[in-house]
Amino acid sequence: MVPLKMMTENLVVKRKVCFVLPSLVLGGAEKVASIILTHLDRSKFDVKLVLFNKFGEHLDCLPPDLEIIDLHKKSRWDFWGLIVRLRKIVKREEPDILISFLEYSNIISVLSAILLKKVPKVIISERSNHRSYLQKVKFKWLKTILIKYTYRKAHKIIAVSKEIKRNIITDFRINDDKIEVIHNPIDITKVERLCKEEVNHRFVNKKDRFLIISVGRLSEEKNFDLLLRSFSVVIKENPAFLIIVGDGELRGELQKKARELDLENFVDFVDFQQNPFRWLSKADLFVLTSNWEGFPNVILEAMACGIPVISTDCPTGPREIIENNKNGILVPIQDARLLANAILALLINNDMRNRIKNNASQYVTKFNYTKVILMYEKVFLSGWVK
Repeated sequence: MVPLKMMTENLVVKRKVCFVLPSLVLGGAEKVASIILTHLDRSKFDVKLVLFNKFGEHLDCLPPDLEIIDLHKKSRWDFWGLIVRLRKIVKREEPDILISFLEYSNIISVLSAILLKKVPKVIISERSNHRSYLQKVKFKWLKTILIKYTYRKAHKIIAVSKEIKRNIITDFRINDDKIEVIHNPIDITKVERLCKEEVNHRFVNKKDRFLIISVGRLSEEKNFDLLLRSFSVVIKENPAFLIIVGDGELRGELQKKARELDLENFVDFVDFQQNPFRWLSKADLFVLTSNWEGFPNVILEAMACGIPVISTDCPTGPREIIENNKNGILVPIQDARLLANAILALLINNDMRNRIKNNASQYVTKFNYTKVILMYEKVFLSGWVK
């Protein structure tokens, strides 16, 4: 007969974890959530996903057995309705942990759990720099109040970078020990596999010109205008092509800018790609020109694809990935000449390019999803969770 003590020790009590996101459209937070949802240890956690609207390209990346609950968000004004419907879900499912991504769903999640008879531990994940995105929203004062109130009420905050953690502490007066920094994960094995797919494009495999690539939404914060102005300087001194991969509201303006700079024969805009890694792996250099970021996964992805990286030293994230002139190059934001100089330096100096590329390939392994998932599991199972 097995002693009761041994039977008890062998019992594994699963934590019920409910993830909350607006949707699974293309975006850094959505990609990270899909990686965590896929690889979280099912022997330790019973996982469900709640979406305000069940749509988005990352749905195809999720395991087929994952239960997804759709809150059927009716419009942008469905704020209180989402709180009520999520509250019903939380009462019904009784999760041990409610974890949300992005500031809107963070606010909704905290408010939905307040005063419940069985309150879950609410973890919110801050993916962006609020000092940047709050400048662009309507009713900034109201959103600031809501963020400050709800972030203080959360049991734990996961910040995607150290700088974001510092900003939250300073601006919202939240204790240091309440905030955990967990950088974004990357599935290196998957990236390496997808890199091998072919690309059919007139700029690829041209031995007489270098190929520079950038990937991202064609929007203000990515500042592709800076990249175009710098590239117009570069090609006067060194033959090169530039491919910009992504969609967005500024596409027309950026194409017009390329024409004004007489770059039509040297720049191409490629629509969003389900597999951007095959494009990255064919380039000689990746450039990020953002005015601000949260924690730019695309830098890690470029490193994993085996190409050297140049990035603006924008808030927040790049400085926590790139050690300047060792595994990448950092340049000031909004300085087209210095960016052009950095690009030319790497294109001209083959030894420097290879050294940075090799250092980056070794460094990026610290962000592999297996290590990052363990950090999330540690937060979920740590002592503050009952």
